[in-house]
Amino acid sequence: MDLPRPSVPFRLTTGAAAPPFAPPMRAITPPAQPFPASARATAAAAPTTPPAPPAPLGGDGIPLHPTPEAAHAAMAALREEFIRSMPRVAPGAVAGMTESDLARLFGMYDRQAFAGRLTRRLAERGAAVPAFRFSRRLTSAAGRTIRRDCRAPAADRGNDGAPPRPREHWTIEISVPLLLGAFDAPATDVRVGGLVCRDLLDVLLRVFEHELVHLLEMAHRDATDCGGPDFHFLASRIVGHVSHFHGLPTARDRVHARLGLSVGDEVAFPFRDGRLVGRIASIRRRATVVVERACPDGGPPHATKFGVPIELLERVDGAQGA
Repeated sequence: MDLPRPSVPFRLTTGAAAPPFAPPMRAITPPAQPFPASARATAAAAPTTPPAPPAPLGGDGIPLHPTPEAAHAAMAALREEFIRSMPRVAPGAVAGMTESDLARLFGMYDRQAFAGRLTRRLAERGAAVPAFRFSRRLTSAAGRTIRRDCRAPAADRGNDGAPPRPREHWTIEISVPLLLGAFDAPATDVRVGGLVCRDLLDVLLRVFEHELVHLLEMAHRDATDCGGPDFHFLASRIVGHVSHFHGLPTARDRVHARLGLSVGDEVAFPFRDGRLVGRIASIRRRATVVVERACPDGGPPHATKFGVPIELLERVDGAQGA
């Protein structure tokens, strides 16, 4: 359950020692991880050579378009069909959409882009179709595909004639903060998957398509890497993507653009009747700041984490923790 966002700093944890801080850097996205963020200039870069076809995924094949342009045209037709199926939502908008709309969108993509291969492969693995969620807690990635094993001892057997219980549970999450903030930063265009997005619905569809290719690879190979040649070939020939990056501003990007602050920077913030100084450990909906304070009995210093609203942070140069 999502916790209410406090308007004042609050203590998270206390430890025996403060963790070391390295210079701010963006982590490399490992396999089977979310759609990685990047700078808009990087997102706009397209591959210079066409990717080679991947090893067969097994079973019946998936219809591949001859070029990314042909695949993108097919996805544009699917977009128009999806808009017609939602008369209550303004064309190009996402306000008013629900998880049920994402489930219907999945069915359309599975039938028209993947020839039913996604649901068939999940059924072969003993899994149902994925659950879909608009996530407000997902702030560092535009989307995420999650697989969880069902731990029930009789997960593959029915009970008293009941249908077999699923052995796996899949979830596809879409980041609400990154989706709604896609056009907040000044830029000539917004690109996801190397494609220019005209509106928020385009952003949603490109992120959704990216996650479906992750689902395809994970369901067949138990691993996926959006930076690999196999993923790029499938994404380009099925949904028309020409890059695996997106240019959507994350919470880190917004804070850096507005306040000039990054992970590892020393900051001050008000706490109770005083003022504390620490270093930023992470930036999401709020900042996690680690404050190192001396132990009263002369022991090693203690590190305490505080959740601080972004608007209360103030850059400090050469200050010492309270």
